[in-house]
Amino acid sequence: MPQQIAPMTDTERWVITSAVKERYGHDVEIQDVETEIRLYIDDRELTLCPGFYWLLKMQADEEAKRLAEGEVSGNS
Repeated sequence: MPQQIAPMTDTERWVITSAVKERYGHDVEIQDVETEIRLYIDDRELTLCPGFYWLLKMQADEEAKRLAEGEVSGNS
């Protein structure tokens, strides 16, 4: 039978939210997710594990902007 992993606590959620906000300089929407992991290499069954997910399309936008600015200045 697969092991049970406890859900994230409010303290863990606060730590992640604070770290992500510090990293990116603004609030980021963070969602709870469930992942399936193999705890040990010889496990046959996957174990549900809580996690967090956040999407930063901003990173892709900043990279595209940086490349576009480089192309404009490179073509001048």
